[in-house]
Amino acid sequence: MKKLILTATMIVMAVAMCQAKNPIKGNGNEKKDARTIENYTAISVADGIALNFSRDQLSGIVVSADENVCEYIVTEVIGGELVIRFKTGETVKPKKDVVVTVPNNGTVTALTVGANSKFNIKEEIVVEGMTLKLMGGAQVEMKLDARQTVQVEMIGNAKCELTGKAAEMKLVMEGGAKFNGYNFKTKNAACELAGSSDAKIQCNDRIDVADLTGNSTLYFKGDCEIGKVSLKGGSTLGNR
Repeated sequence: MKKLILTATMIVMAVAMCQAKNPIKGNGNEKKDARTIENYTAISVADGIALNFSRDQLSGIVVSADENVCEYIVTEVIGGELVIRFKTGETVKPKKDVVVTVPNNGTVTALTVGANSKFNIKEEIVVEGMTLKLMGGAQVEMKLDARQTVQVEMIGNAKCELTGKAAEMKLVMEGGAKFNGYNFKTKNAACELAGSSDAKIQCNDRIDVADLTGNSTLYFKGDCEIGKVSLKGGSTLGNR
């Protein structure tokens, strides 16, 4: 029985190794795959896939990628969140940029960007409020017009550049994250930075800094009141 179990284990390992040695390589022929999708208010994107918002996209979504890669791109709604990723267990090496285009209709209020996904959303997104979560080297540029609060959470060398405006911003960063919001107008801002993170914000009413630790830097511009401030570990708070 032990030999049988060992043999079965070796077979599974061999199959896994074969799969690892045979990644799906893009053939360079671009395909646009239109997909029908159920309603969602949040989006999670990972695996280096880019996201685009377009007012020309009235419904559904469009996946743009190598024609032999499209079938390995998962787009499914789980608990109201559109999850965009490659199929589990597959190693995909596209030649063409993998871009998923969704409607720009103001219904998305939460966006999670996973490891190494990079995108620049050209159109302005108008929403009541938005929660952005970036991790693991994610890079995002976007323009927001938020009537209420924009909450930004960043870890692990993530980078984000926001333009536009919001009534309030809450910013939490750690692990060398970088945020540029000099052209993102807010009335009130609440910030927490750790682990050599770097942020630049514009604030025109009040700024509160709950924690600024681990050699982090926070620069702000605008005529705002400085509220609560906690600086530790060689961190810097300055007006520029």
